[in-house]
Amino acid sequence: MATITASRPKAVADAPRPNPALLAFVLNVVQKMTNNPNFPNPGTVVTDLSAAASALGIAITNKGTTKEVANALMSARQNVLDKVGHAKDFVNGAAEKAPADQAKAIIESAGFRIRKVVVRSTLPLVVEDGTLSGTAALIAHAAGKDAVYFFQVSTDQKSWTALPSVMKCKTTASGLTVGTTYYFRVQAQTRKGFGEWSGIVPFVAR
Repeated sequence: MATITASRPKAVADAPRPNPALLAFVLNVVQKMTNNPNFPNPGTVVTDLSAAASALGIAITNKGTTKEVANALMSARQNVLDKVGHAKDFVNGAAEKAPADQAKAIIESAGFRIRKVVVRSTLPLVVEDGTLSGTAALIAHAAGKDAVYFFQVSTDQKSWTALPSVMKCKTTASGLTVGTTYYFRVQAQTRKGFGEWSGIVPFVAR
C-alpha cells in the first residue's frame, strides 16, 4: 500500500531552565493565547497556566535558603511545567486540524517554538496501470477481517457505476477507453457497518 510522507509543524514547550526565564516564557504564552481567535474554546488551559505562573512568581519572590521554601519553589516549577505541557498539547490539537502553513501560524501565535515532524499516512485507495491495456488495478487500504469492498468508477464524478463487490481489498477495472480520465472511490463494510467513501482518485487509462 502506498504511503504519503510529509512534514508537519509541532509545538515544542522548550521551557527555559532558570525560573525567572521560565516565568517570562509562561506569561508570554498566557498573553498570546488569551482571546486568541485560533483558540476560541480553550477551556481551563489558559486560566490554569496563568494560575500556575502566579504561584511560581510568588515562590520566586519568597525564594530563600530554608528547605520548605525551596520545596515550594520546586513544586511551583513542576506545576508550571505540567500546565505548559497541557497548553502545548492543546495548541498541537488545534494545529493538526489545519493545513501545514496555517498550523505554523497557529503555533507561533501561541508563543511556542516549532519543530517539524515527519508524518507518514497510508493512502485509502491507490489506482495503478493494470496488466492489460484498458485496465486499472485498484488497491484499497485493508479494513480488517471479513470486510467487503465496494469500488465505484465515474467519468464525471457525478454518476457512479459500481464494480462487483469483493472480499479482498484489491480488484481490477476493465473495459476502460485508453486516454480517458476515470475517477475511482471505495467504501468498506465491516461488522461495524459501512465506512466513509474514500477520496476520489483520478486515473488516465492506458
